Amino acid sequence: MSDLKFLIIGGLLAASAHLAHADGVGDPTRPWMGAAAPKVETVDAFRVTAIVISGSRRVAVINGRSVTRGDALGDARVIDIQPSQVRLRRGGQTLVARLVETTVEARD
Repeated sequence: MSDLKFLIIGGLLAASAHLAHADGVGDPTRPWMGAAAPKVETVDAFRVTAIVISGSRRVAVINGRSVTRGDALGDARVIDIQPSQVRLRRGGQTLVARLVETTVEARD
């Protein structure tokens, strides 16, 4: 009798695994293979020399010009300002301009 139980349970498990895969559930331990993340391009055409974040105010200096979210720079528009980078949108493409690292020397 116990062999019959194992056979039935094994058959049910195999059938449920097949049905789960057929419904698109798949293996929960495998990486998600959904839609690809939007392409993000790092660009050098936009030189970020300063970023100031104070409360809800975010300002970046790009190519010598102060900009905030929503401002246009040529054919690109600022969509986000983070502590070390600015994200822009140009023609449906997301661009990332990183803050330029600078060294400040203290003189006595």
